[in-house]
Amino acid sequence: MTEDSADDAPADPVEFQALPRRVQERIRAAAREAVLMAQRKTVPVIIAPPPSVLGEFNSASGSLVRFGGDSYLATADHVIDKYEKRRASEGNTVLQVGDAVLTLDGRHIWRDSEIDAALVRLTVDEVNAIAVPPDSAPNGWPPPLPAVGDYVLVAGYPKIGREQLGPAKVFFKAMSARFHVTAVGNHHLICQWERTDFINFGGPEIPEPGTDLGGLSGGPVFLERRLSYPLVGVISQFQEGFELLRVALFAGASDIAGETDCNC
Repeated sequence: MTEDSADDAPADPVEFQALPRRVQERIRAAAREAVLMAQRKTVPVIIAPPPSVLGEFNSASGSLVRFGGDSYLATADHVIDKYEKRRASEGNTVLQVGDAVLTLDGRHIWRDSEIDAALVRLTVDEVNAIAVPPDSAPNGWPPPLPAVGDYVLVAGYPKIGREQLGPAKVFFKAMSARFHVTAVGNHHLICQWERTDFINFGGPEIPEPGTDLGGLSGGPVFLERRLSYPLVGVISQFQEGFELLRVALFAGASDIAGETDCNC
């Protein structure tokens, strides 16, 4: 299941259409609230020179998670790697998360390139500037490992929804969806886009097959539970040709809270 537009939307699955109207609306309303929750907890990430300097513009996604008394930016490791490589070669590249501009020198960062996940410790002022509610980890860390058949909520800011409004102003349009888990490994899960199963939640139009969804990397992935939606990973890759969404899972990581390294 994922969001789709009310206009020109593909027909809902036959099984869904067979349900009583009140049941359909109840399912749509609950799913709409869930994907909007995921969207509200997502923040755009920009890798680029300062606004006063022209240059290459890379975008990604992230979210905030809080445990051990600290808040962290959760994103994909390859997003941080991209920033560091550009910073080393260009010098003036910045990492902007929402309205907060971060410098990573001397900052505590947990990274795992095999999993493709990263956590960047934030200050209170940075959290306030980002203005996205941190997701708490009340049941400890790492979070639970999803299973095949579970549902996850994903969100991010693909570059197809990016608009340059001026030299120093960019507008981002978020995408959020609910997917069925089709495969799980020690460090990742896979969601297959089954377009015949899409149900219209009343959201924005879904991308056409083969669309480049660059910019989703690092977006949060929440496991759907009866009473909670724990953050379990981040978007690592979307394969346009096969329409496969790969998610890097924190469940395969060590005790992140106790092994945060200083990236100096």
